[in-house]
Amino acid sequence: MITLERLTMTIAVIIALIVVAFCIGQETEKQKLLKASITAFENSHEIENEVETLTPYQRCLAVGGLPYDCRVLLRGLDKTTQGK
Repeated sequence: MITLERLTMTIAVIIALIVVAFCIGQETEKQKLLKASITAFENSHEIENEVETLTPYQRCLAVGGLPYDCRVLLRGLDKTTQGK
């Protein structure tokens, strides 16, 4: 027959294991998030270089502009930059 002392110890061990597993899970999640952040930061330089090589018209198209709208929008911009 299980004594009260033995039952209390079993419950205490189970609670301790749950707490330890929770802490390990948090640390693992923090490490995954840190690795993802580092990867995103490294990739941001590549994207930045690609964006810098685009013309204003290509940038307009890349952010979802329609070809006609980008031409009309940038037509005035071209005249302004030529009149420096």
